[in-house]
Amino acid sequence: GLVTPLTVRPNEWSLDDVIRLISHDQFKFAVCVLSPKTAPPIKHVLLRLLESHEGWTLECIQMDDEEDIILSFKGKPILQLTPDIKKPAPRLA
Repeated sequence: GLVTPLTVRPNEWSLDDVIRLISHDQFKFAVCVLSPKTAPPIKHVLLRLLESHEGWTLECIQMDDEEDIILSFKGKPILQLTPDIKKPAPRLA
């Protein structure tokens, strides 16, 4: 199905929300938790999540006035994201 962008911050984040977040680049910061110097595997994580939610968990952590999401696979933290939910730009007809 079509993955639509988030328009509001969910009260309770789900893996489906994170799929929407990543699909529409609705984050301002992403880091690979296991090795912060390497590029975060965003597209790879997205493909894996679209394939199956099995083994994936998420945790929200409060950072100052922001909330970060940590995605883990089989208990190992993989990706940390800072959501940046803006209303998507209106599409021209």
